[in-house]
Amino acid sequence: MGFGAIFLGIMFLYDFPIVVGKPPHMIIDIFPDLAGWILLYFGVTALSKKTEGLERLRFVPLAMMAFSALSLLKDTLWFEGFHKVSEVLLSENAAKVHYNVSQTFAGVSFDVCMRLFEMAFLMLLFRRSAVFCRKKGEDKLAMSHLSVPGIALVEGVLFSVSKIALAFSLPKGLANAFGVLSQLDNLFAVFLIWYAAIAMVRALIRISD
Repeated sequence: MGFGAIFLGIMFLYDFPIVVGKPPHMIIDIFPDLAGWILLYFGVTALSKKTEGLERLRFVPLAMMAFSALSLLKDTLWFEGFHKVSEVLLSENAAKVHYNVSQTFAGVSFDVCMRLFEMAFLMLLFRRSAVFCRKKGEDKLAMSHLSVPGIALVEGVLFSVSKIALAFSLPKGLANAFGVLSQLDNLFAVFLIWYAAIAMVRALIRISD
């Protein structure tokens, strides 16, 4: 149960947002992180009975459930503290208005803190799961698990730098550079989620947890 629940939980950490409603739109993630953290809690709890070092880590998903619930509200409701909605007149004759939605510094800071906690959790989780794999004689599998913390660290740094930088008013050239950095982070995030999920699937197949 442990590896399977963790695999599903990791997959739910993948963001798949859709936009609904009339402007200003609401953004809904069809893979809510809240469901992912619930699965991760049960997965880590089951795995903690088999390996040391995971007993305290299982309390992290409990805290992240509360933060994820707040994040879900933040992304679907335009809280003034987290978002700014400004109107841009596109055509005076047709009175066409474009709604420009941007995050405040508080909204960006919240997202960065959430991502850093998420990355720290994955780093600790996969270090402990690597120990468990090694005890079962799966050294190659343990090495693949030990690769996840490094990828998570890079992704966390890319996300934090790109998000915080874009929260400020930057010159056009510099803003474009950080925009490219943000796109690179998106690629790293997808790679991290799929690499970590595949590592858990391999553990689920090869090891009885």
